[in-house]
Amino acid sequence: EAEVLREPHNASAWLSLGLKQQQNEREELAIAALRRATELDPFVADGAAHLALAVSYTNEGRRTDAYEHLNQWVDAIAREQGSYYANEIAQYRNFRAERSQGGAEGVDADVQVALGVLFNSSEEYEKASDCFEAALSVRPDDPLLFNRLGATYANSGKTDAAMQYYHAALDLDPGYVRARYNLAVACMNVGKHEDAVHHLLTSLSIQEADSE
Repeated sequence: EAEVLREPHNASAWLSLGLKQQQNEREELAIAALRRATELDPFVADGAAHLALAVSYTNEGRRTDAYEHLNQWVDAIAREQGSYYANEIAQYRNFRAERSQGGAEGVDADVQVALGVLFNSSEEYEKASDCFEAALSVRPDDPLLFNRLGATYANSGKTDAAMQYYHAALDLDPGYVRARYNLAVACMNVGKHEDAVHHLLTSLSIQEADSE
């Protein structure tokens, strides 16, 4: 927030703020910051703000907005890298992630994340989990991917698997509020109420510390 105040016309600063708000479970604030980033520079970080907005809108159940920003993200990367990714996104409903083919070298993590978001929005959770796991093969130290994979398993009713991925996200980033909040919800779903209370209170403490 301090950086945004110092440089209110810096799109990268607004992008960073939006991503931080996403992690802290403040979706509306994240959307506002990310939208400001795209207003200042639609192509900031190769369109990363559009991809982040698609994730936020998916979390909020705003599917039309999610598709719109995924399309804008495709336009951004196509502008820099040609039409290959645009074609892949356009055909995503026929896409089946094949994690074992070609190894990690042939995987583009951002494309897999975009596909995972799309499959999640259409409740095709098995395909979504394949995409996020493919992205993890390239970025194994990314707590956001572990959290997204956990949320995908939670949406499909696989709470135990979801909890494993939430824990993995928190091992990498103990201050990741969204993952901790998701873990609290999962704990409640399996009757681990004391653990749920612990994670909820920890999440609130982190949010309060960040707001000071």
